Amino acid sequence: MAILTVDFGMAHQPYTALVTLIDLLLYGVMSINVSRARCSLKVDAPSTEGPAQFQRIFRVHMNTCEQLVLHLPLLWLAAMVLSDRYAAACGMVWFIGRIVYAYTYYRAPKTRSPGYAIGVLANLVLFVGVLLSVMKSF
Repeated sequence: MAILTVDFGMAHQPYTALVTLIDLLLYGVMSINVSRARCSLKVDAPSTEGPAQFQRIFRVHMNTCEQLVLHLPLLWLAAMVLSDRYAAACGMVWFIGRIVYAYTYYRAPKTRSPGYAIGVLANLVLFVGVLLSVMKSF
């Protein structure tokens, strides 16, 4: 009896898979930060209101969630139509941007723009690369 196996091609994108896991780990850490802030600052769930410190931690987490919705599909499209290394490099730039964004937002929200811009630029490079590759195939 044959066992059905499905190859989604991820064996050919190990760098993108690793970067995806790193991005998701970052999101997990941010989730834990929200949980820890809830406990230490006494903000009961489901409330998203509380001291400014809690709101900053919560907003970093939510903004990262919002950005992941765009980032992950672009990352994998780039890995499929361009290259694993191209996608992974852009994914690491996005990751670094998110770290800078979180660090600056936690400390002084008005200084968060550079980190945000790094992430947006990484996604823009992914988007343009995928778009050009797809258009070229027509």
